[in-house]
Amino acid sequence: MRKDRGKDYGEIKKKIVLPILGIFVIVCIIGIILWNRQDFHLIKDILTLEYGETLPNQFDDFIETNGDIEYSSQDIDDFEEILDVGDYTIDFQLGNKKETLYISVEDTTSPQLQL
Repeated sequence: MRKDRGKDYGEIKKKIVLPILGIFVIVCIIGIILWNRQDFHLIKDILTLEYGETLPNQFDDFIETNGDIEYSSQDIDDFEEILDVGDYTIDFQLGNKKETLYISVEDTTSPQLQL
């Protein structure tokens, strides 16, 4: 009789432990994938500059990321130059994800005439 009881206990143990272990392994794999995923998003997607201001040296104020972002622009050749009045775009890309920062340069400051 004891042999039968041990056999039933082993079957019950397999029926409970194996699914729990399988779920644990799946959760761990999903966690590792999500932890290593590179992602970003723009905090602000529109930037307004006054004529004479330059672009920020770092775009950290506009982007939350956990990877190295590539950025480019068809409108801007040199990111350190003073931009003329107008609208510009900067494209940020990390892997397959791409987002655009729209930049508007305005001249709203009146000229000051000094005598």
